[in-house]
Amino acid sequence: MVPADALRGRGIFAGVPDGRLERFARLGEPVAAKAGEFLFRLGDPAKWLYLIDRGKVDLSVPFRIQGATREIAIQRAVAGDTLAWSSLARPHVLTMSARAVENTQLLQFSGEALGALCHEDAEVGLAVIERLTEVVGRRLHQVQAMWIREIQRGMDVGEG
Repeated sequence: MVPADALRGRGIFAGVPDGRLERFARLGEPVAAKAGEFLFRLGDPAKWLYLIDRGKVDLSVPFRIQGATREIAIQRAVAGDTLAWSSLARPHVLTMSARAVENTQLLQFSGEALGALCHEDAEVGLAVIERLTEVVGRRLHQVQAMWIREIQRGMDVGEG
């Protein structure tokens, strides 16, 4: 269990009314990740949702560069950010990897238990889903911007 105050106004819990935060708090457990440690990797089953309490986490995807595979950071997540949204969305497969940039404290929640609680209380479920779509939308825009820059860079090289 985590304190309800740790969820108030943060991540996917931002829209949950104060009186209902306690139910979510009962599902959470604090976990720690050391600098450089992977929390999860792209393609893994998404069982857990994380809320960063303190610290920083890079979200990345693996790329083959000159014969070697390297993790390329797409976004840096900070305190209050939600990680592993895929635990609440089918097919429950992680779409990026996550590695702690520094020693990081997180709150961990079972995606299955969160989903069940959201189904139980439609008002709360809607608030969580609204925040969840914000997370997904921001990540999509970040990836799209990077993709467009790479395409433009390729076109510029082709012109020279």
